[in-house]
Amino acid sequence: MRGSIVAAAAISFALLLSFSSVGAALSVVSTIDLGNTGSQGPPIYNPSNRDIYVSNLGTLNAGSISVISTSSNMVVANITLGPNTEPEVGVLDTSNGNLYVPDVGDTVYVLSGTTNTIAANITIAGNGLEAPAFDPSNGMIYVPSLIPGTVSIIDTSNNSVIKTIDFPGPEAAVFDSSNGEVYIPTFQGIYSIAGSNNAVVGNVPLSSGVTTPVVDTANGDVYVPTGANSLLVLSQSNAVLANVTVGSVRATPLFDPINGDVYVPTNEGSMAVVSAVSNRLIANISLGGTTETPAIDSGSGELYATVSISGSSQSNVTVISGTSILTSMAVGSGAETGFFDAGNGDLYVPEEVAGAVSVIAVGTSSTQVSGTGSSSNSSLSNIPVSFLFMVATVAAIILVAAPAVRGRIRLATTQISRIFRAERPSSEGT
Repeated sequence: MRGSIVAAAAISFALLLSFSSVGAALSVVSTIDLGNTGSQGPPIYNPSNRDIYVSNLGTLNAGSISVISTSSNMVVANITLGPNTEPEVGVLDTSNGNLYVPDVGDTVYVLSGTTNTIAANITIAGNGLEAPAFDPSNGMIYVPSLIPGTVSIIDTSNNSVIKTIDFPGPEAAVFDSSNGEVYIPTFQGIYSIAGSNNAVVGNVPLSSGVTTPVVDTANGDVYVPTGANSLLVLSQSNAVLANVTVGSVRATPLFDPINGDVYVPTNEGSMAVVSAVSNRLIANISLGGTTETPAIDSGSGELYATVSISGSSQSNVTVISGTSILTSMAVGSGAETGFFDAGNGDLYVPEEVAGAVSVIAVGTSSTQVSGTGSSSNSSLSNIPVSFLFMVATVAAIILVAAPAVRGRIRLATTQISRIFRAERPSSEGT
């Protein structure tokens, strides 16, 4: 009997290890010096060369673009844009691998993804250029200009401006692949341009003004932050579906395709979570400081929010799953929106003050630190260890005491263990 008990305990412990060994802490594996300051996020990833591009505002307005190889985590090029330049975050032309980077002045720089050099300069009739959008169906780049208030449309086949449309104070543009329209947020409401003929086809006026929206890639709905502390929900036909109060919006929301929720950074030090199914606020996750648009692991659905801690020069990277905080780690001051590389499993976080990028190895964050509500993922990371131990013990006793069913139980246990391990993201990438 004693031998059976010992065997049961041993099997129980082995099963417990199988179930609970899904956790790993975040760790900084490299800090890449960019040789400039004012590094902005998010980095732009080019899948054709596996490089990421970070815009640096620069000391004394000497802007540059740092090119980082995700294979070596080293800077492979520093592209200087010249004096009095302040590059915004660019957009990638996925058809040719070129990056289009607007300056706050009147120039869009075209960077070759092949040579990582400036391939062309495009002059825009205006100043205060904002982040552009790319329409892959027509090969056009849409560049908002705050002054005098226009959107310039660039044909990427010859890098020339083919049309300019007037808008009242346009901000960063967003392309919606479900209806082929480009959304232009302004201080008088939200407009949309049809990619088929580059004509304005939608206009939802709002006296409070709006900022850059996010698109629900599952159904094409558009979530538009307003100056009235809400999230306006538009259908593909630009009909108003809902207006959800979320608080004062700080940065562009993010849509999580895994759980179908929209995450909204607020100025109140929280992340508002809106269900894209019900278009209702389902949680407010307190983060202890202001946050930027989170990065996302599109495989697991986990979010990586950079948080500037209130009353401190410290920034954190906080991992969110569903509506729960899984773990958090300190990084350098002024952390910006990062980029998660599914190819190598690393998170790249620009640090504005230091002019650097922290490379963070991402494992599975199995311990829930705090949060409101439960994760929408199927992850078993929040199940108490005591419960896992009980299940493992029962299974072990059955294995020892009932030889007749041992084979079937062992097969089921193997399948369960495989499921647990399949949910664990590998640090080597997906």
